[in-house]
Amino acid sequence: PVADIAAIVQGLGVEGWTLDAEPTVRQGLSATRAVVGAPEDHEHHRPYRLIRERLEAAVLPARVRARALAVFAALAAAEGALHGMDPDDVEFHEVGALDAIVDVVGTCAALEVLRIDRVVCSPIAVGRGTITAAHGTLPNPAPAVVELAARRGVPLNGTEEPSELATPTGVALMATLAAEF
Repeated sequence: PVADIAAIVQGLGVEGWTLDAEPTVRQGLSATRAVVGAPEDHEHHRPYRLIRERLEAAVLPARVRARALAVFAALAAAEGALHGMDPDDVEFHEVGALDAIVDVVGTCAALEVLRIDRVVCSPIAVGRGTITAAHGTLPNPAPAVVELAARRGVPLNGTEEPSELATPTGVALMATLAAEF
């Protein structure tokens, strides 16, 4: 139930977000799409250190907190390596926005609500070409996606799709939470 997931995410102690679910069909299969709503976030640039401190102080189930912390730690390590800096000094751009924080904590909360102990993923599909991000025009897949995959031994499946199929946040979730690929 979405309300159970939202109740856990409320433990972050931040306001201004919503979580809804809607039915969808992807590749002919019916599914449920989680939709996170958040206003345009004027503080979308947050340092990893601040996000980590917020998660550590949040009222969350232990496994939700541990999983969310691990996802953000993986992102910070990858971004730190790409920018030649200590992970604690990494300033997240899109990943630091409120909706991205709710995405990560909400995913971890959903796993908890569903009592999922083990995650297994297929290789991650990535597009080609370029994408536009906070750092300007970047190759697709984004350098953070490639770095996360390389660090965690995550298999990527290149496609001819000229759009971003795998975001750093999504890959960090899969690379951190999956027991195997």
